[in-house]
Formats: sequence, C-alpha cells, structure tokens
Amino acid sequence: MGIGAILLVIGIVLLVLGHTLLGIVLIVLGLLLGGFRRGRWY
Repeated sequence: MGIGAILLVIGIVLLVLGHTLLGIVLIVLGLLLGGFRRGRWY
C-alpha cells in the first residue's frame, strides 16, 4: 500500500470515530497522493 492508501484508511477511521473535518482532509490528501492508480485501489 502506498502513503495515499494509508491516509485514506486513517481518514475513514476518523470519520467513523466522529472527527469529520480531519477525516475528510485526510481522505482528500490520500486521493491526491495516489489512492487510485490505473483504476485500481492501492
């Protein structure tokens, strides 16, 4: 897994725990850093 995927997972966990704003920021950063590559999740 790349750093983007790790940030994405942490962001989702934070969303579930109620840290909405921080979770959204991490999800966006994760996607920008390469959550998607060639149409697949990494």
